[in-house]
Amino acid sequence: MNSGKLTALVLPLLLGLTACGNDDAEIPTQSNTPAADQNPAWSYIETPEIDFSSYDSTLKGTVEVTVGRVVDNVQPWLTAGMLRHAMVGQGYADNLLYENEAGEEVSYDANGDGNVNIRDATDAGVSNTEIGPIYDVDMEQMKAWLATNPDGLGAGTSRPDIFVDGHYNVFDLLRYVVGTRDDMRWEGGVENIIKPADSEYDTYEFHISWDRNGDGDFSECIDEDLDDICTEGVDTDADGEYFDSEHWHFGFIQSRGENRMYGGLRHDYNYKRMDQFWLREAQQIRFLPHDEVLTNRRHWVWKQEQERLANNDGKYVVPYILHAGSRDMGIQEFLLRADAPEIKEMDVEVKAWNLRSDVFQPGVITSMDVWLSLAEARDLDFRFTWWRVLSSGAIVNNFALMHDPWSGPYDGWIAANPYQGELAAAEDFAMIPTPRCDFKHDGTPTEKNEGEIDDEICQREFQSFLGIGGNNLGEVAGANIIRYPPEYMALIALQSEELFYIDDIILNEDKVVEVRLAENELQRYGMDGVYDFDKFPEGEGIEVVTETATLRPLEMATTESKIGNAPIVDETHFGWKIADCSQCHNDEKNSLGHGGQSWPTNTTDGFDNIQPYYCATCHGNNGAPEAHNRSARCFWCHNTYNDDGGMLMKNHGDASLAKFVPAEENVSNLRTASTHPQYTDRDTKLAQQTKLYEDMWFSSHNSDYSLSKTFPDPYACGTCHGFQREIDK
Repeated sequence: MNSGKLTALVLPLLLGLTACGNDDAEIPTQSNTPAADQNPAWSYIETPEIDFSSYDSTLKGTVEVTVGRVVDNVQPWLTAGMLRHAMVGQGYADNLLYENEAGEEVSYDANGDGNVNIRDATDAGVSNTEIGPIYDVDMEQMKAWLATNPDGLGAGTSRPDIFVDGHYNVFDLLRYVVGTRDDMRWEGGVENIIKPADSEYDTYEFHISWDRNGDGDFSECIDEDLDDICTEGVDTDADGEYFDSEHWHFGFIQSRGENRMYGGLRHDYNYKRMDQFWLREAQQIRFLPHDEVLTNRRHWVWKQEQERLANNDGKYVVPYILHAGSRDMGIQEFLLRADAPEIKEMDVEVKAWNLRSDVFQPGVITSMDVWLSLAEARDLDFRFTWWRVLSSGAIVNNFALMHDPWSGPYDGWIAANPYQGELAAAEDFAMIPTPRCDFKHDGTPTEKNEGEIDDEICQREFQSFLGIGGNNLGEVAGANIIRYPPEYMALIALQSEELFYIDDIILNEDKVVEVRLAENELQRYGMDGVYDFDKFPEGEGIEVVTETATLRPLEMATTESKIGNAPIVDETHFGWKIADCSQCHNDEKNSLGHGGQSWPTNTTDGFDNIQPYYCATCHGNNGAPEAHNRSARCFWCHNTYNDDGGMLMKNHGDASLAKFVPAEENVSNLRTASTHPQYTDRDTKLAQQTKLYEDMWFSSHNSDYSLSKTFPDPYACGTCHGFQREIDK
């Protein structure tokens, strides 16, 4: 973060903390009385209503583009080791997953920390190599280019039947990439592209060539023996699979902000139609030609969806709604952690709720529409929350499903993973620890372990990170376009404590957590996680804090539950709605303190500093607005990235400020037992290597590793704002 941006971010917050008095900026609250013209979807949304008619959601910023494959050596090396904790926990031998079926060593603990992960791959000298260029595309330049309709595929978006003006799809990005690069071309010209109206699959179909070897010539090989046939071992490979291929598709990674810990750096391969996938700021898109077996499988999935719509006379009907685990479906990475799935609902008819009129044309269906339709038709409790920019800097700006009638509120790191698609394809990208590819070359299913696909091709095309791929993708409900009905949609219930081995903080479970009482923060140290979590680092050169305190839910006093003679503050209070009591009530302004003695602190739980939410246990919440139904990780959205629109809490002490984290104190740099910062070096094209974070500003003083001493999340939040609010429907 540059100094100019930092000053603009922090200075207004510092000024807002210097004076006592009323705060004129009201935090918006959701009306309990819907307007006559209000979209009924708002009855299922917990966060304040947004007027999308004036909301600027048009495409901005940049998108990272990669052309070509990544030579993926790391994921196959790691996959077995990444499941080690789960298997060992079920009684398997400690080293079982380090070896393949032939007894060959697949991965090993290179640094001796008891786990196998990205850092071990780096230490073992295993890395990926990118074949082609990696660069950022400025969205304003892309939009200006597309506006002139240079390729005849449409001024602006190529799918005006799906997207309103100002929004685009991944095929629009491909138009720009091919149209502005000298080393790429549409084979047969643009006129050879099949348009959706003429396509069997309702999408653009095309052939592309890329001059992979940069010799200025588009050709599959150098025909050494002049027989007009590319013969392996005889002719020299030139552009190979990148020449005149109909199998070009895309992989993607959503916006990650400062977080570099996503393991799937080859990008997520998928069964989405390219022109029906919403292009958004800060995404990472890879264009590449797949083997024909993946194309055939994707086409088979598309045919099932389209036939399902046709067989229901154009009605959008999802046959199965599933919940819970995956034993019956055989999704192995969840096999040890979840119960068998239950069919909760059948034959759910879906309508378009047309909530995002700023993005989609009327009639476009997203995952959110499925859950809304199910909630309305069967009177079920589904709820959504608007996510803006997360604390990591990841840009979302969409609705996320945050409550379902079977899991309840989603309070942990993970509560329910959205799975959808065809039941026969549910395992296509599963880690077991390698994919099986139980289908024929034409994409049609076979019995288990009877697939026709070569093992090398299967692993290259379907190997995934945590089973993500196909139609099982990292996408929030409000952004996931599904124009054709899948055979099933499933919510697979997973909890952070089970999946990551961490002691999660969830208020509605009366969770008590021990923390270390450092000088300027509370340190969480009880974690023993895999993937994104680990114990607070200990070891040589690291000063370990020994003094501890206890965080637990506290109960706010009200006029009905007064504590002795302590007054419940109201509108007459000089500091009404100022969350940080210590701005006025402190030793500097009044050294005699509370009642002529001292300012009260929660010494019972081990704290020695003023904590305003502790004041609320006697004096009430000082006008704090009622919260929505969350009881964990408020900082995900309420952080300094969202310093407009009421999402950043003002006058909440250091919880209202960005936090400077020196590289040498960054927990992610110090730990070794879970995943680590990863990156792709654009100069060397070495990918999925570990690289430590530099000095950085984090968007909150609350995180999964350390918490604010005065406003620890979510305990302070839950005490004053509540966390079990019911919404009116």
